[in-house]
Amino acid sequence: MTQKEKLDARRKYLAQPVETVTGSPENPETCIQRFTDSGLYFRRFVCDSGRGGEPAEIVQITDVHLNGFDEIDARNGELMLTKQFRMWNRDEQSVKSLKKAMEFASLFDQTVITGDTLDFLSHRAAVLMHRHIWDVDPTALIALGGHEAVRQMQTGVRDATSLESRYAQLEKWWNHDIYYVSRLVRDKALCIVLDNGQGCYWERQIEPLKSDLALARREGYAVLIFQHEPVSTGREEDAVLRTFCRYDPETIDCYNCVGRTSRRKENTAATAEVYNLIISNADIVKGIFVGHQHSAFYTEAEGYFTAPDGTRIPRRIPQPVLEGNPYNGHAGHVMRITVK
Repeated sequence: MTQKEKLDARRKYLAQPVETVTGSPENPETCIQRFTDSGLYFRRFVCDSGRGGEPAEIVQITDVHLNGFDEIDARNGELMLTKQFRMWNRDEQSVKSLKKAMEFASLFDQTVITGDTLDFLSHRAAVLMHRHIWDVDPTALIALGGHEAVRQMQTGVRDATSLESRYAQLEKWWNHDIYYVSRLVRDKALCIVLDNGQGCYWERQIEPLKSDLALARREGYAVLIFQHEPVSTGREEDAVLRTFCRYDPETIDCYNCVGRTSRRKENTAATAEVYNLIISNADIVKGIFVGHQHSAFYTEAEGYFTAPDGTRIPRRIPQPVLEGNPYNGHAGHVMRITVK
């Protein structure tokens, strides 16, 4: 598809009638809308880079949960046990909602999927990911969640193999680095995709993040952070659930999470450093885009930046939590992010 064809297709798609499902368009942070023809649910986020020109348009999708098995998976006893017990989205049901979300996302500048794309570590799920994401949009960026790195799902049995070996398998299947990848969109939005799907950050993320933040500050880019789990907002009131549209009863809070805690103790120092790098650059980090919760939240992390005179200036960083993609009868759920 040429750029003109893409723009024409985008205009046609956006010309559909829209209905408001939750909240009000006057308060986009807590508003969910729906295209009445395609049935796709969407939220909006707009920020300003200060650079002018054509806006950068990024689409976030999260928690796709591709569930499938093939003859290669049939050789693995762990996966065959999972096949007996894992019922949600079984038999590739979530492909339907993924197709709807990707139809929309592929019309924009950048697609980012924020984890749990695979429901578990199966060959068939990886095939579906390539077929319905990277074959549709080869430039798509996909963060890891927690589900990608497990074979035992709802079996009550621990994975027999090491996390390191499972990550090694994911590295073979991924089109880009699984720990850290960044991409500049329209010379104004620097999209940074981090793996925090194990409830922590990694030592290897520190230096590239420092480098990208320095680049963004020097060139005046807006930084958008994409990852699976929310960072702790630093606000104790977020220990109480404040979802504005709940899809999953197991939703957790936005305070006792990454940054305040690290589920892998050996990564505690790295987690603290990456977290501090993000929240201490609140003037250039325009948003943190996550999933994991499956329900719709809007949160803000207590951040700050340092003025040239050394003054520490507080500034909150928006952290919208996008609901999972398969809900509402596999309608698809997306966040449309516009950077002016």
